[in-house]
Amino acid sequence: MPTTGAIVSGDFILQASAADPVVANQTQSGLAGIQFKNGNQDIGGLSVSAPYSAIWTTVGLANTSYTLNAVAIDNAGNRATSTIIVTV
Repeated sequence: MPTTGAIVSGDFILQASAADPVVANQTQSGLAGIQFKNGNQDIGGLSVSAPYSAIWTTVGLANTSYTLNAVAIDNAGNRATSTIIVTV
């Protein structure tokens, strides 16, 4: 992921890392994946293996600020979000 305040253009690779350890005898432990989002809109599908990534195409977008989220989802459905704001 770029850092907040970055200026981006073209096809941009978004990357994030997360971990949720698998616990013996708990079927809902472990990381399901990371979903990248532009606001509430998904960027690609759920990235299910490291390195967690997606390609965000900025071609055709207005030259303005965008809020990008990386949402880590574990197998129990719990979520943690990391957010940055970038400019196209």
